[in-house]
Amino acid sequence: MVPGLRRNPDRLATRPVTPQEWQAAAPQERAAVRDVARDIPALFDEGSAYPAKHRARLSDFFVFAGMGPALRDLLKRWTAPGRPLTTNVEFARYRRGDTLGEHSDAESDTLFVLNLYLDPGYREGDGGVLGFRDEEGREHLMPPRFNSVSVMPIRPGCVHWVTSWRADHAGRHTVSIAVVPASAGEVK
Repeated sequence: MVPGLRRNPDRLATRPVTPQEWQAAAPQERAAVRDVARDIPALFDEGSAYPAKHRARLSDFFVFAGMGPALRDLLKRWTAPGRPLTTNVEFARYRRGDTLGEHSDAESDTLFVLNLYLDPGYREGDGGVLGFRDEEGREHLMPPRFNSVSVMPIRPGCVHWVTSWRADHAGRHTVSIAVVPASAGEVK
């Protein structure tokens, strides 16, 4: 277990909070904050709240993920032959004190999660390190270095967490892609 982090025995007990509740909570009681993009095309508008350099990286990602078969083919090679898959994509960034408590996603249908780290300003000491403990209790740590990828299997007995973001600026810009089996009738 990472020093200073407690196990979350009931991750389903978490809930969205107001900005005031977030600020009032002790950092070890907070879960990761996510900026939810309701209108993806608006991310690329000149009037977007996202800086131009972030818009450019998101554009590159969407070209990679959406404009061709590269990502789909990569995911197919990592899974059982002929198994239909679907993906869930999440964008995250952390602000000072943000953390993700230790938890397991094993009760979900997720097979694995691929994380793409898009923060060129990341420095050792910024925090935001992905921790993973496997079924045998071995811990693995993955700093979110720019242009790197981590692949995390989701299995019973495995847990993961993200250490506190310590930098004064927002960072740890990450695209997380969860791969799950497609249910009957889903588009493949």
